[in-house]
Amino acid sequence: MSMNTYPIQEKAVLLIHGKLAAAINAIDWMINGDPDPTVMDDETFIRTYGDDSLAYDAMEYRDVENLCHCSEFEGETESINGQETCNYTFDDDFLCYIAARKEPSLFSAAYGKFEDIKHEFEDILDAAGLMKTVNDFHIDIGDYICSLNGTYFC
Repeated sequence: MSMNTYPIQEKAVLLIHGKLAAAINAIDWMINGDPDPTVMDDETFIRTYGDDSLAYDAMEYRDVENLCHCSEFEGETESINGQETCNYTFDDDFLCYIAARKEPSLFSAAYGKFEDIKHEFEDILDAAGLMKTVNDFHIDIGDYICSLNGTYFC
């Protein structure tokens, strides 16, 4: 069986990682009566619930619009909000993200300002019934909006 390598580059995605992945996973565990994750410190919360592939499964079950994943991603993400809240390096890791609805053209940007794309991702999460939980955990999804550059293997 041969492996193929494909380049991947996205100008704007919502990265499902860290505390955001943990919040999405915690929804199902809270229903099952597990300990209340809202009282955990961030480190324990992420370590306990922060599995990106489980978050992908939970979001796929909820039919989240533009949901994407790479089983083996090598590359980096870079925040587009002017801060370094979403700068990560991945090395053959599972990657889960929501792609933006619009893409830039040669001579124009897809979104006029950062708040436009943030609002779009909030709408996508809200349509899947996930935005309330994101708010319950005091997560600013703007911190997870980034560009994506790398390769994936399959």
